[in-house]
Amino acid sequence: MRNEVLKVLHNESSTAGVPISFWRHFADNEFTDAAKHPKVIATNLNGHRDYLDAVNILLFKWALIKHYEEALTLADERFFDLYEQNPAIVKHVLDVIADDQIKVIKELRAQTDIDGIYYSTQSIQDPRADNHKFFTEITEPVDLKVQNAINQEFEVNILHICGFDGAVNHLEWFTNYPLQVINWATKADGYTLGEGKKLFGDRVVLGGFDNSRKGILYSGSKEEIQSYVRDLLFEAGTKGVILGADCTVPRDIPYEHLNWAIEAAHEF
Repeated sequence: MRNEVLKVLHNESSTAGVPISFWRHFADNEFTDAAKHPKVIATNLNGHRDYLDAVNILLFKWALIKHYEEALTLADERFFDLYEQNPAIVKHVLDVIADDQIKVIKELRAQTDIDGIYYSTQSIQDPRADNHKFFTEITEPVDLKVQNAINQEFEVNILHICGFDGAVNHLEWFTNYPLQVINWATKADGYTLGEGKKLFGDRVVLGGFDNSRKGILYSGSKEEIQSYVRDLLFEAGTKGVILGADCTVPRDIPYEHLNWAIEAAHEF
């Protein structure tokens, strides 16, 4: 089965059905400092074990807010405040962070057997940064530096253009990002899986489901969820398509909902 999934990740046809994957957090607070609260390590490990048993499975700006006390977008506002005060220092800090990420990538290649990297990025969610000039001068160079390093070490990698918690991205700005599999928030960013596949030059696409509690994956019936799976695949096709969610699914999502979606994808 692993080889069949890798075929799809390489944009090849597979006889094993359409892959489908959902990811989630297990700790109550995904920003918990494990050095200060080591119990969170066991929480994550046990959460993954329970998840595997239950489901049929074949950052600079975040340090600027008090998590679960302040809105996530406030981090973007504070980031841009810092940028306005001293653009050169912010650019330097981002470059240093990128260099550190590259060191981690090289160690992952040397010390693990993983097949690739899941790389998350996002436009700065502040009106002052919502322009292509800022994106190409600040966001893009850092992302490309890290992604080019990723591609030097691994053949198949996922670009996650994060639309979590209402974040919106200009998907067309990311088309020259070089990773092989593209995941984005289809509803928020305004591109279906099929449209996104065309936008990104027929690269492999991943997603289709709204990950919020308002989405059909969380609130729908078995019939609704499985019908939606079929709609996604009729629209996008099956070659180079992996179904999943925009971002992490809610912690309290019934696992049977994920299994309903998986069942429909595998039977399509």
